[in-house]
Amino acid sequence: MQPSKRRTLVEETITGAIGILMVTVFLGFLAVDIGSIPLLIITALVLAMVLTDFVQTVRDLRRSDNQNTGE
Repeated sequence: MQPSKRRTLVEETITGAIGILMVTVFLGFLAVDIGSIPLLIITALVLAMVLTDFVQTVRDLRRSDNQNTGE
């Protein structure tokens, strides 16, 4: 039995959100603890890239889900 596309979209979104939270906490504590300005800038850029990739992935999954269901 194959999982439905909708369940896959929900699972990807939840898993991605948990992953983003974990990376943000880890990098945030590390950057604040070290306190270097260049490290803070790099951390902010990396987090922005992570969020951008997450949003693009969810949009692509929604788009493909809508095309498969004919909506």
